[in-house]
Amino acid sequence: MGICRGKHGKLRECRGGISYGPNQEGSKGGENLLSATENWGQVLQSYKKMSVVRQIKADEWGLLRSVCLAALSEAPYAFTETVEGARQLPDAEWQRRARSGAEGKEAFCVLGFEEALPIGIAVGLTGTSDRKVAYLISMWVAPSHRGTDLASSLVDPVMAWARGIGVYFLLAGITRGNVRAVAFYRKLGFEPYEGPIPNHSAISCCQVVLGKRLRT
Repeated sequence: MGICRGKHGKLRECRGGISYGPNQEGSKGGENLLSATENWGQVLQSYKKMSVVRQIKADEWGLLRSVCLAALSEAPYAFTETVEGARQLPDAEWQRRARSGAEGKEAFCVLGFEEALPIGIAVGLTGTSDRKVAYLISMWVAPSHRGTDLASSLVDPVMAWARGIGVYFLLAGITRGNVRAVAFYRKLGFEPYEGPIPNHSAISCCQVVLGKRLRT
């Protein structure tokens, strides 16, 4: 499989893999897409076409909330935030997160889809004081798409964003016992971070911190 540049400059993986494009029809108003079912495997059997990874739009806070709640419910061991806490967040906080992820200044959020069904998320977050460090957070892929190239296709745009704003290190915090996540990040070139660990909420509660150098 190779990456091809298609119409309007969109990057696509040839012969049915990950398509990178700025828009995906049917993504708005998706707050109930994930909560409509409890059986990912059954639903995703109906979605066999090309997956799409794109940046969130500023008004898609309901979709963001839905994806995050699905991730926290399905894989609570992988996050420091709890689903109970996330459910209690006001709409204004989700709106702020969506706007920030769309603006790409302090944060950068990408979503993965099969047709209109969201199946993955990754978020990049800048450091509060050290602008040479950014954080990869909220990384999640629906169970039926684990083991595919979707996970790396979510991380790649975050790394490109971080490089573009001058970041030297992208850090990923991993909770204790999440062996699969450690193996995935190591495969992408992340290594145990030997620098001083920043006091940032993105990694402060994580037992393992891996980093990838983006600039020399």
